[in-house]
Amino acid sequence: VGSLLTLQDQDDSYDCVAKNSNTVCTLIVTYVTLTHIPGLEPETIRYELLKQKDQIISDLGKNDYDVRYVGDETLEAQIVVTLRGVPEEEMGDSEAKYFQDKLRNFLNNTMSSSGIQILSVRVDGQYVYKENKRTLQREEILHRRIQDSSVATVDVLTTVKGIHRPPPDVDFDELVEDSIDRESDKFQDELKSGCEEYFHDVDHIGSSSVMNNAHTRGKLDSNEGFLDEDGLDPQGGLQSGGGFLSQGSTKSEGGYETEGSQIEGKPQTEGLATDELNYGEDVSSEPENRSGIPDLPTSTTLPSSIGAIAAISEQQQSFSAGRRTW
Repeated sequence: VGSLLTLQDQDDSYDCVAKNSNTVCTLIVTYVTLTHIPGLEPETIRYELLKQKDQIISDLGKNDYDVRYVGDETLEAQIVVTLRGVPEEEMGDSEAKYFQDKLRNFLNNTMSSSGIQILSVRVDGQYVYKENKRTLQREEILHRRIQDSSVATVDVLTTVKGIHRPPPDVDFDELVEDSIDRESDKFQDELKSGCEEYFHDVDHIGSSSVMNNAHTRGKLDSNEGFLDEDGLDPQGGLQSGGGFLSQGSTKSEGGYETEGSQIEGKPQTEGLATDELNYGEDVSSEPENRSGIPDLPTSTTLPSSIGAIAAISEQQQSFSAGRRTW
């Protein structure tokens, strides 16, 4: 089943000041109603709608409106979160969702004073490798008993999306990395506090940018490339070597074979149910996929003089779902 979402921006803290005595500043409360794929969270949809603001402002400006956007700006960071002390295997679907939820809550708590709201965290890829515990103990924790066993480490390629209302402008990638590194012990405790046994023996957490991580940088330097968030090669088509595998896909000698059906770029209405939720409510859901969503049109803009509301259309586009690995 699907649903019909009604989003309302109830924030009245926008800076609305007329530029001169000949103009009037008007704030617009915008309602957006759209159909969507089952499992999408309101925060994800909000992010995608806000990404359309530049196009809306441009369209309004063509009609001689003096348009100035003073609302939330979208933020996106792609980082690598390193977890040491995990089983010698990748996170499954339940562990990945647990990790995403814990990291989103952790970042929201640590960044609340910066005026940043984290809307979504998505696991895009994983790389599991082993380090010699004898070496780690000699260099980092000499007071521990030396053991001959090895410890597994996983590098988790993670996309974090949020919103922020300037000023000031922020370096979101740096803020996310600093938040994890500065309070890594706290995040470690939160990961280990739940029922997911995958994280119970984690003894170190760190973060790095994609370009500063040896594994992700190696993929980029070797031109193996990464698939985009829809599981597609940005140059077109499915990648036949390197990159990420979408969940539900298998790799064959001829490339990638995708299991299951997909929506092929035309509006889908069959099987959609309806419900309404308020833009500002705390709404939880159990997403069936974590792949992101296609760009959605929006009717949200905040002009400084004369307001207008742009019509929106409903569309569904083809996209793949799920966790990826490299």
